[in-house]
Amino acid sequence: MDLGSFAAEFQALSKLIKDPEDADNTPAPESVSRPTPGTIGPKELLNVKVAAPKARHDAKEIWREDELEDAVEDDYDDGRQVPSYEFLYKQAVDTADNFLGMSGKDPSSTCCEDLVLRVELPEAAGAAELDLDVKDTYLKLSSPH
Repeated sequence: MDLGSFAAEFQALSKLIKDPEDADNTPAPESVSRPTPGTIGPKELLNVKVAAPKARHDAKEIWREDELEDAVEDDYDDGRQVPSYEFLYKQAVDTADNFLGMSGKDPSSTCCEDLVLRVELPEAAGAAELDLDVKDTYLKLSSPH
């Protein structure tokens, strides 16, 4: 059976099944819409209102000052000496990591578990005179010296 004879037989069958009174009300095949992803599902979802995005003050601005949670004012010079400091990255490794590389860790800072800050304060007499403020995004260590 070829495709042409199948189409002819299908049209003949549809004429037998079709009600002659509905012949005038049949829409043209071009006017019938096909289902799309937008027509699937409940119709009440089509009436959802989406809020417009908030307008920014400057198009090149990434964030505003009022959006910063932990803004630290540390650019002022109060005459005290700035100590030398060093950030150290630490990771937990064992011999399998060190010699065989089995865990996939490398010496980069992305594979480190701990961040250590070493500050040299030669004039400090003890921890009692230091003021330490630790937040999620910054650390501030103050001394009278």
